[in-house]
Formats: sequence, C-alpha cells, structure tokens
Amino acid sequence: MTPPWVDRLFGQQSTLFYQVTLAGQVFIQQWTCHDDEDGGLHRLTFRAVIDQRVAGWGSGRICSDGELLCTAALDPVRYCLRNQGNLVQQLDFGAEQVAILLPDGSTQQVDRAGARFLVDSTFPATMALIYASLAGENAAAADLNLKLKVFLVPSLVTVPYETWPSGDAETAAGCWHCTSHRSEVLLDAAGVMQVARVPDAGVEATLCRDAPPMPDWQDFPRSDRPPPVYRMPSGAGFRLEDVEIDGPVTPIGGSLSIPAGPGPFPAVLFIGGSGTHDRHGIAGDIDIGSHEIMDDLAEHGFLGLRFDTRGAGSTRLGADALDRGLASDIADARACLAWLVARPEAAGQPLFLIGHSQGATIALALAGEPAAGPGVQGVVLMAAMGRDLDQILADQILVQGRKLGLSPQQIEAQQADAHTLAQLVRSGQAWDGEQVPHHLLAAFRTPTWYKAFLDYPATGLIRRVNCPILLCQGGADFQISPTRDAGPLLAAARDAGRDCRYLFFPDLDHLFKRSAGQSSLEEYQQPRPVDPVFLARLRAWLASRAGLKA
Repeated sequence: MTPPWVDRLFGQQSTLFYQVTLAGQVFIQQWTCHDDEDGGLHRLTFRAVIDQRVAGWGSGRICSDGELLCTAALDPVRYCLRNQGNLVQQLDFGAEQVAILLPDGSTQQVDRAGARFLVDSTFPATMALIYASLAGENAAAADLNLKLKVFLVPSLVTVPYETWPSGDAETAAGCWHCTSHRSEVLLDAAGVMQVARVPDAGVEATLCRDAPPMPDWQDFPRSDRPPPVYRMPSGAGFRLEDVEIDGPVTPIGGSLSIPAGPGPFPAVLFIGGSGTHDRHGIAGDIDIGSHEIMDDLAEHGFLGLRFDTRGAGSTRLGADALDRGLASDIADARACLAWLVARPEAAGQPLFLIGHSQGATIALALAGEPAAGPGVQGVVLMAAMGRDLDQILADQILVQGRKLGLSPQQIEAQQADAHTLAQLVRSGQAWDGEQVPHHLLAAFRTPTWYKAFLDYPATGLIRRVNCPILLCQGGADFQISPTRDAGPLLAAARDAGRDCRYLFFPDLDHLFKRSAGQSSLEEYQQPRPVDPVFLARLRAWLASRAGLKA
C-alpha cells in the first residue's frame, strides 16, 4: 500500500522542487525523487545546487546529494550525504542509537533520543516530508499542532520541534504555522509545504510546480581553479620530515622543517586557527598560508613543527570528535610542544610559539602553564581574540548581514541570539529543550566548544605569560578587531608588566594577506601570498630573541 505522503507529494509530479532564496537572491535549488525499495523500504533522493556566492561562502556553485532509506512511516533507516560526489556522512538509525560514519572513515555513536524523523536544512523537502506524513494523522491537514523530536543532520543531534497555527494567517494557498525554531511554514489543505521561511535569517523556500531538469553534480565543478596544494619552494634551503606525534586522543600528523646546517636550531611551533586544515594551512579551497610562514623561518635557521588539525591530513577525528572543545585542541598542541622540545635538533635552543586566530588563544594557554617554564622564550599572536566569543560573533554577524543585504532588524535578532546563547552557556543550565530555546539548541549539539572560550579568556591568559609577546593585527581583518581585540590584549599585557610589542598592518586581513579594502570570506579563496613585510618583521622579532641574523 502506498503511504499517503507519497500521493500528497509525488502524485502529480515525479520530482518535488523547492527554490530557496537568501535576502531575495536564489541560494539553493533542491530536487527530490521517490522510489520504492525492496523489503518495504522507500528511497528518497535529494539534490541541491548551492550558490555559495549568495551566502558569501565562496566563488561558485556546488552540488550536494542526500539519499534516505526509510519505512512507510518515514522512520529513517540509513541516510548518506555527499558533496560533489564525495561521501560526507553516513547515518545508520537504530531504535536507540545513530551510528555515524565520518569522512575519515571513523565511526561515532550518538543517542537517537526519541527522534521520529530526520531533517537536513540543505534539503527543504526533508521538512515537507514530515508535514505530509503527519497531515495524514490529523483531521485538519492544514491545522497541525505538532510536538515531536527530529534528528538534525548538520549538528548530529536530536532536538524538540513544535508547530502551531498562527491564528489569522490563513490564505487562499493554505494556513501559516509558526515553529519553535523561529521559522514559519505555509501548508495547503493537504498538508503540503508551500513555503518555509526563517524571517530573521532572510531565508525562504518555495515549492515550484515546474521543476527544471535535475543536474548532475559533475556539471558543477567546485571551482574554476584547482584546489591549493603545498609544494616545497624551489631551491629550498631546508628539508621537511613527515612525523607522527602521540596525541592524547589520536596520533597527530605533522611536518618538521629542518634548516640546512649542523644544528641545533631555535625552534618554532605553529598553532593554526579553528576548523579543519592540514599542517600547511590548506582547508579545501582556501590556502591560509601558514606554510609560507614556516618555510620562511626554516630558510632563516629556525626548526619548525606544523601539524594537521583533527580530521585533516593524516590526523584522525578521534573518539571525542562530536564533543570536542578548546581544551582538546590545547591538549593536542601541548603534545606537539613536548615532542618538539625533545627533538635533538632543538636541544638547548630557544623555543617559540606562533598562534593564529584560535591558535593564539591556545599559544597563550600553553605559554602560561607552569610546565612551559623557561622553555618558551617568546609567543607570537596573529589575529588573537581579545573579547568574549559572543561579542566577536555579534560583530561578524553585523559585517556578514550587511554584505548579504539583511535588514537592521534581522541583524539585531541574530546578534540577540548570540548574546542569549552566551548567557545560557555561562549559566550552566541543562542543555536541553526545557532550558534552551529550540532554535538555539539546534545551533550547537553541546555547549562544550562554546564554553571553552569562556573558560580561557585571552586577556586573562596573557597576564600569566612571562616571556616576550609579539601581538600582530591586520587592519582589514573583519573577524578580529584592532581596537576591540588587540587593544584590550595589549592593555592587559602591559598592565601585568609583560614585555608585549604590537605590530599593526593597516592593509592586511585575517590571514595576513594584502586586501583591497574590507576583507571577506570570498577573498580568502583568492590565491594571494602572505605579506612579505609581515614575514620580515615577524622573522626579525624572532631572530633578535634567538640570537640569529634576521
């Protein structure tokens, strides 16, 4: 027997098509097809063409594919997600647990926590399926009062989801409903989702009856440029040795840059920022440029260790992949520091830390630990946070919102959410649907990552550092502010009597690359070198403290 939701959604057309706009611009085109499967299961195939330029994420369009095997009641059995044909996740649903196959081949188990359905925000049809299914269980299909739990694919967590009719918002096309996730949904008399929108985000998905042909993901190469790849500089005066370090959770892959000559050499540990990037600072289509810093230092007599973050290069995600915070990243960096100290090439020589963005907070934490003692003789902070995370997020929301064309009210609503989220994390309240608004609960599967930044305030950490500090900041950085981040850090260091020098580069962005005006995420994908003036001044500061010629 054909389930009612199949007839509702696919009875008049073989393909369900939603178009998603962001601030009025077409952001996602999304197709859904249905097939019966042997054994009483149903196969639903989703495809989305995402224009990254509209969201300010990148420079082109990509294809994302989802495949859901489910029962006639839409109970998920297996879900696979691919980007550009590459597997991102595979989820296998049991009665109590969800088994997750991650991109590095490792697996995790999370509590299903009573989730009845699956939702992937990239594919609006995953929400339309739920409404079409539940409409068959209610007398008035367009008048749904729902209280259920759904499993969110992006955050891999089960969250409560509630809907209720919005009163007098009935139209010829159906009835509007509000949801506990701050969205609004228009359902027709049969319970088919005609429109779904998130007003504060400027996002709106609309059902279109005339679907264009479904494209193949091969029609949309990720970029018109080949992805960045690290190559040793021609005629390099150093060699690279690939190494593996015993980390606290999983082995950490890295490369040791060894200058020419007998050694030993002053040593540098480079600690990169947040996110997934390899030891050279390459994250997908973005070349962060950390390899340029380490190569330059190696050419001038510094031993250097660079390492892969979790899930990049040869470093696995680790058993704590779904509940990691800053403390996990500090522990990884601490293991790398101990490994570098023990290398014979560094014996008896000064040791330095360079931290970029989140890595600067980690460098401060390590340098201030008693175990660091006299070993660390200098810390370089590149684009370091000086405020609480919610304040930084509020600024980034403002910059990005204006770029996308959001209204002041939409921007203010998102900033208020960032503030509320920080207050909830600080309060230590239970992280559940009884204490946390559902739309915020969906943003973080646990508060671990967020809380860690509150536990490691940079202005407090810098007061505990006894070695010289070099604070570097770009004036075109839209993520970190010279006045609201670098300023408080410098003041805190000097108030504590620390040796802290400040270098300001008016035209450099967050990656310390030259930018024409205010930088942006799209600009990060443009191939640009790390600024040579910055490299020279960084090298000179380190050399003066290591007894080398710059």
